[in-house]
Amino acid sequence: MNAISWNCCGLGNPRAIQFLIDLCVQKKPNFIFLCETLCNNDTVDRLKVRLGFENSFSVPAQGRKGGIAFLWKVATDAHLLKFSAHHIDLEIHVPGFVHWRLTRFYGEPSRSRRHTTWNLLRELADSSPLPWCILGDFNNITMHDDKKGGHPYPQSLIHGFNTALHDCRLCELQLRGHKYTWERGKATQNHIEIRLDKAFATQSWLTIFNEARFSNFDFSSSDHTPIFLEPAPCVMSKPVVIFRYENAWSREPLCSQIVRSCWELNATLSLAEKTKLCLDTLLEWGRDLTGQFKKRLATSKKKLSCLKSRDNPDSHEDFLIEQCNYFEILAQQELYWKQRSKQFWLNGGDKNSKYFHATASSRKRNNQIVQLQDSNGVWKGWDSGLDQVIIDYFSVLYSTDHAICGSVVNGIRRSVTVEQNDALLT
Repeated sequence: MNAISWNCCGLGNPRAIQFLIDLCVQKKPNFIFLCETLCNNDTVDRLKVRLGFENSFSVPAQGRKGGIAFLWKVATDAHLLKFSAHHIDLEIHVPGFVHWRLTRFYGEPSRSRRHTTWNLLRELADSSPLPWCILGDFNNITMHDDKKGGHPYPQSLIHGFNTALHDCRLCELQLRGHKYTWERGKATQNHIEIRLDKAFATQSWLTIFNEARFSNFDFSSSDHTPIFLEPAPCVMSKPVVIFRYENAWSREPLCSQIVRSCWELNATLSLAEKTKLCLDTLLEWGRDLTGQFKKRLATSKKKLSCLKSRDNPDSHEDFLIEQCNYFEILAQQELYWKQRSKQFWLNGGDKNSKYFHATASSRKRNNQIVQLQDSNGVWKGWDSGLDQVIIDYFSVLYSTDHAICGSVVNGIRRSVTVEQNDALLT
């Protein structure tokens, strides 16, 4: 569950649309907030369909300025509470999490009307007791360090904004990445950078999402960079090592020797023990073989360079041997990534190993199961009984009640004798 907030400076710009599409592919956000859309509701609806989101709500631009929009991936994850030209307030109820409030905010650009922003914050703070998080472009800063270059920021505006935050009992989330979110006059003497895009939360929200992460992007198609909020970042558990035979191993004569040695030199072990010993030995040996392609290629190139610089006849033979070794490593690397790309090998038509590395990594990331619903409709994660949900599902799927299969079984000719069956059971 994560959210992106961005001052896009107009959705009529094709570069902004493409940049937003790339953001969704990279970060896969559940919620997107856009301000200064400079468009009507129809444009936002078309964008929602293009991004693959189920629902959206927008406040159209007033003339040639303003406009805010909120899009969410799953229609049931958010419920609209209130809205205005400067905010959209929603109640979030994602399965597996407590209900909380998420407010997307766009502060008044005019300094003379900045007090209306502060009063709106106070009204929102009193409207609901739910844990609350608010983020967006506030057009205000909390300290002088939030601005670099140009004239000093008026102290009265900083004081007024901090007073409103104190009245609302809001704490600012620490921003990771580049310190500033807006800039103007880059590569000139008038270069100015300000941190206008921020996120704040109440203490009750911080208690629930105590590991929330708030970060800034490095680039943007507008003068504002998007900000990215992860209320519950994924906890990476220690990976379970699963044995998988690599096709690249078959090109190494040592592979068959390892299998033969494990089998012949341990005759006293049982079948299961022999198999486990063989798998562990292959896994330890193959880790260095298939996990060091870049290092092995660099070492081989260095040897080829040294041998090529020599003029004696003996080095020529060594050069040919090392050259064969280099091409063998390349063939192993290609086979390694070909095995991982599977059907994408034919569709992609690209023999660049970096391409297949990205394809395999993306497929693994998308195939991960984070949570599932049990038979009672309750969402379970790996730390709350997801493994038992999977076991129960397949136990019910492959079991029957009051089944009469005698007529079917009697028609099957038995090909395993009783003695053979007893031997197999042992």
